[in-house]
Amino acid sequence: MENCGRRNGRTIRTGFGVVLALALCLCAATSVKASDIQIFPTGAVFTIGNLTWGTSGANGFNNNFYFSPLSLTGSICVYIKNNNTTNAHGFSATIAYTGNPSSQSPSDGTWNNYAAPAPLTSPVSPSPSSTMGATISGAALISINFSGSATLGGSPETASVFLVQTSNTTSCTLAGGRQIQTVTVLLGASTANSTMFAPASTNKFRLLGYCIDIPFNAAMAAQGIQIVDLLDGNTVILNREMVLPAVAGGTGPELFSSCMSLGDGIVSSVYGNPLNVNIGTILTSGNIFVMAWITQQ
Repeated sequence: MENCGRRNGRTIRTGFGVVLALALCLCAATSVKASDIQIFPTGAVFTIGNLTWGTSGANGFNNNFYFSPLSLTGSICVYIKNNNTTNAHGFSATIAYTGNPSSQSPSDGTWNNYAAPAPLTSPVSPSPSSTMGATISGAALISINFSGSATLGGSPETASVFLVQTSNTTSCTLAGGRQIQTVTVLLGASTANSTMFAPASTNKFRLLGYCIDIPFNAAMAAQGIQIVDLLDGNTVILNREMVLPAVAGGTGPELFSSCMSLGDGIVSSVYGNPLNVNIGTILTSGNIFVMAWITQQ
């Protein structure tokens, strides 16, 4: 505070000068700055969070999220899904690294960027995710850095951010150059199968992981268990159950959010079989978002 209350070596003693000096100090102290937040991925597919656009700190989007990679050599893939059904969101993003395992501050200027920060846009929901990726080698820590997003209104004013780590050194691809694709399906009006991914007739799909997100405005005719099935053609390979209300409401961004990494993945049983998804009960309001990470072979 003493330095803030001095000018050209002289302490400011006038009443106006003291007030001005205090105001300048308070402005400097309360300036918005991205937080360095450590995360702990529990597998190859990890949800960083449902983050609020235009904010920093806990649950904010404009932060640096750092972690220890699963492997010293591989690829980092990041998917940003805008949950706002009214406004698209622009932001800047980069992936940074350090060889210092004890560093706790990606914002301190000592970390290196795999590429210069790049502008990205996450379109109005529902829509495909914005993506970025980097090939890593010999990094002790990795940081996903977001900045420049603004609060624009609409609901929910959040982004779901997912991290996928692979052991291959071609960014966001698997061995043999097979690209990891992210696909999203919006469910609610029907219980019929919706196709998430259809491989070539000579290929099989490999499901690597998935996420299910249900916003707080989702409801059924009567409170009960909703079932989401993932299918190999018409054969159920995975399902999840959750309780949904009869009346839409609540204050949080989501009723249910879950992601699952499937390790080496689940391979379809028949060449050309699509990956399908369905729900057990029609919704009376809202939607269910299902996202999958998939490749074909």
